[in-house]
Amino acid sequence: MNNNESFFNSVGGGSVFISHSHHDLPKVRKIRNFLEENGFDPLCFFMQCLSDEDEIEDLLKREIDAREWFAFMESENSLQSAWVRKERDYIVQKSDKKVLFYKLRNESSPEDIARSIMDHMTVYVCYSAREKEYGSAVAGFLKNMDFCVYDRCEEDEPKDFNYYFSQEYQKKTEQAIREAAQHGCFLFLMTRKSMQAKLMLSELRYAMNIGASIAVAFIRVSPWDLPDELMLLLADASTEEIDEDEQTGLIQIASLVGRTLLNKDTGKSDS
Repeated sequence: MNNNESFFNSVGGGSVFISHSHHDLPKVRKIRNFLEENGFDPLCFFMQCLSDEDEIEDLLKREIDAREWFAFMESENSLQSAWVRKERDYIVQKSDKKVLFYKLRNESSPEDIARSIMDHMTVYVCYSAREKEYGSAVAGFLKNMDFCVYDRCEEDEPKDFNYYFSQEYQKKTEQAIREAAQHGCFLFLMTRKSMQAKLMLSELRYAMNIGASIAVAFIRVSPWDLPDELMLLLADASTEEIDEDEQTGLIQIASLVGRTLLNKDTGKSDS
């Protein structure tokens, strides 16, 4: 997939700090390039212009503080690197950071490592256009946490409402859902309005039919408010009832997404 085809490029997020030894740079560059081609914003720190160690360390810490996600590339080179140890020690002491570990073996494919990073970071946010203010807040919060987000209502509302029922819209959303199914999860914001939104429910069914990991955030509704058919449909989804306080709710939703992506790795359900 190239940049022009990725629906995730223009919506932000996907920023990850890649900690590595400069001796492994040729392989790490391939990981970085694959992530960039799929709409992510990876940082591989390799500096030739700075010689002051204090200046380098300060710059590294500022870059680390600005990111949520870190991918450590473990190899014989990185295990012997004093700078990698400094990065790792600094990151690990920050309990709010999300840390991933990968072994750079000869048989390790850079593309496979990049896909694994993407699997932890990609989210399709499905919510009712009638609740755009809250849905946009959720998408924005996830982007600020460096998730790579597709916001189905981010674009300006079309003049013709029939656009939502067009083949163009269907093709676009289905491709975005397929990307999220392959490289992350599908987040459904369940409200009384979305329970009745046929387009949203069709997107949910499509995501489930292609095997996407599903996270459902119940906002001012209970799972027991669902029709029996929909409750059965969501039997294997990760779910959580969200607090009415918006800031608390945003944190809960981000946590739900994180658990869903983790459970995707282990094959477990969170319901």
